Amino acid sequence: MKKRLKINKNEIAMITFIIKSVICLTILYGFYHFFLRNTKAFTFNRFFLLLSSVYTIVISLITIRISIYLPFSLNKLWFLNFPDQTIPGEQITTATIPSFSIPDILIIIYITISVVLLLRFMANIYKIIHLIRTNPKVTVSNTQLVLVDKTTLPFSFFGYVFVNRSDYENGNIAKEIFIHEQVHCIQYHSVDILIIEAIKIILWFNPLIWLFDRAIQLNHEYLADKKVLTNFKLIEYQKTLVNLVFRNNSTYLASHLNYSLTKKRLIMMKKKKSRAEILSILAAIPMFLFLGLTIANAQESADPKIRKVKQIDTLSTPLPDNQMKVQKADPAEKAVTNPKHPVGSGAIIPPPPPPPPPQEKQLKKGERIAKKELKNIQAEDALAPPPPPPPPVK
Repeated sequence: MKKRLKINKNEIAMITFIIKSVICLTILYGFYHFFLRNTKAFTFNRFFLLLSSVYTIVISLITIRISIYLPFSLNKLWFLNFPDQTIPGEQITTATIPSFSIPDILIIIYITISVVLLLRFMANIYKIIHLIRTNPKVTVSNTQLVLVDKTTLPFSFFGYVFVNRSDYENGNIAKEIFIHEQVHCIQYHSVDILIIEAIKIILWFNPLIWLFDRAIQLNHEYLADKKVLTNFKLIEYQKTLVNLVFRNNSTYLASHLNYSLTKKRLIMMKKKKSRAEILSILAAIPMFLFLGLTIANAQESADPKIRKVKQIDTLSTPLPDNQMKVQKADPAEKAVTNPKHPVGSGAIIPPPPPPPPPQEKQLKKGERIAKKELKNIQAEDALAPPPPPPPPVK
């Protein structure tokens, strides 16, 4: 008894999505790391990183199916024609199919972790909204300051800047820091953070998406630093940042000053633009197009669509010389070689089908014709003139 394993299309689609997303993220982040990371094209890098993360999900879900037209039937190929084999009863074994396969367990783990990250994401949004509603607010330069009692560094979320109440009342908040957070609000950096957090819920299994998250937030700091340096001196601003380096109390989902306050950030403030930035920007556009076509054209091998246009030859494809054997046929059926094929080609024409049995209508028609002929004969006999009388005897 033969059993065929059924392939779960959902599991195959899940594996295909994972492979495509890993390939796409690897190429995009590799391009950013080697060509854009050390450039001062901060605005372009912002949209490149954000678009790359969204682009990965969209392009991994798209599959362009290509129909393959073949002039012959696949089941007629000689290397697919296997002789019938008889399996002894001793070789037939039964196997117990587990209720949960390994792919099912992996899918359950994936969904569980995604749900946990989603709940964490919603809980942090609620936390920020609760701070906005329960704490006093002050409007400064068209920006709302939320005065919180918790000891924390200034951080921003959309149009709100959260600062410590005692620091604000005592005037301990530097003007550079306020402008820095105000830039996050004006440029809507919180939108980028929410988008990348939502993508992390889907692609949490890929470590590259966490590198994208760090790169996006660090690029936000570069943008804010660039704006501050247009109004303040570099040395003074760097001293202000160093004074805050030990006050590490950040808030999730918020833009804050102490994020990645490393030597790279301080060096980036002194770096100047180069001509290589333009070449990197120009190379990014064709890379997106090439990557999209390559990933989208990747076919799912588990569900091919092969169409047969026309059956040129319904006979079996000629076998190799070592396999050219005429099978024994029944006594009532004799193998006849097709005259159109060369001698010894191994092509065999099946015997002609038996004639169809006579139909009932044809039988009735034959009976009617026979009866009609019989009536005509009887009528001719009845209408025939009598024979003449014999001559008189003299």
